[in-house]
Amino acid sequence: MPDESLVKRTRGTPQGAVISPLLASLFLHYAFGLRMSREYRGVPFERYADHAIGHCRSEAEARDLCRALEARFAECGLRLHPEKTKIVYCKDANRSGA
Repeated sequence: MPDESLVKRTRGTPQGAVISPLLASLFLHYAFGLRMSREYRGVPFERYADHAIGHCRSEAEARDLCRALEARFAECGLRLHPEKTKIVYCKDANRSGA
């Protein structure tokens, strides 16, 4: 802790532990990546460490994906970070909009 006191850990791996990134990557591969490949074949995505981006074709599809991911992570005892989980618009030559 910031005051240098110790708190007994009851679950998870400590931040900064050598094994944490490997375990997180394995978990996300099975809990997120394989599910995306099966259930959201039309949504290309990439993942880096514990971050992911899904490229949806519409806002409705993005909202559906977000709800599905919230439910999936809840099944695993996790939740998406409310300030880091966002739907953003990326304009391209084939779409008009803000």
